[in-house]
Amino acid sequence: MRNRRKSLLLALAGSMVALTISLPASAAVNCRVSLVSLWDTGYQLRVDFTNRGPEPVSDWYGILRFNDMETGIRSYWNATLSGIGTEKVVTPPPWAKTLNVGQTLSVGLLMNVVNIVDIPTCEVVERNAPTSTTTTTTTRPPTTTTTLLPTTTTTTTTLPPTTTTTRPLTTTSTRPEYSVSCSISRSSVWSDGYQIDVTVKNEEMAAITGWAVNVLFSEPPQITGSWNANLTVDGNRATARNVSWNGYLGSKQTTTFGIQGSYDGSFVIPQCGGLVS
Repeated sequence: MRNRRKSLLLALAGSMVALTISLPASAAVNCRVSLVSLWDTGYQLRVDFTNRGPEPVSDWYGILRFNDMETGIRSYWNATLSGIGTEKVVTPPPWAKTLNVGQTLSVGLLMNVVNIVDIPTCEVVERNAPTSTTTTTTTRPPTTTTTLLPTTTTTTTTLPPTTTTTRPLTTTSTRPEYSVSCSISRSSVWSDGYQIDVTVKNEEMAAITGWAVNVLFSEPPQITGSWNANLTVDGNRATARNVSWNGYLGSKQTTTFGIQGSYDGSFVIPQCGGLVS
């Protein structure tokens, strides 16, 4: 029975790319469930919540519906899970309550294989639709004040304004550099492979429209897959740059990307850092 179960898992691992469930939703935030990795006794899922609408979305949550009542969730990150039975409510962390247009929150789950490799369906619920407020300001016209003295009448007259023409100054502007920080927010390591999640944060007071970070490994990273970033590798260094929909980061806002690969010898958690201009 164990050999048959192991064969089933290995066959499923061979077709991992096909195990991506994406359901259409009426909400602006869409969700997609992907199988990241699979081994004899467990597997890892990634759930991507992406704002595909025309404007930011706030106050939302996701719902995961599993098939097996005995599905074992070992751990999770980038969200809070609640609920009993086959239905789990996914509540985003405070920093992801509002998703800008094109922004994605990636939630990870580490699962135990109980009876089957259980890939859930996904749904998004938005509590409040965004509203806009129009403010009208009315300015009263200036008034003329007349002051009466006992024997003298003084009238204050406002002269028309004097127009002064000033030649425009010639200025030279230099585009500043915006600093971003990054950290390894989650890592999973097995006998000959690894998977890490990297969180990038805009440390500036202003928004940025693009970022790049360097991830430094102890050996050539042998990358087999990545998501939410464009990667280039030079020796032990992997340079990650934003993709089209997560380059915009407001002040102190974060985004997450992932790297998966193999290694020889022992795996050491890499370091990262970077600047964008």
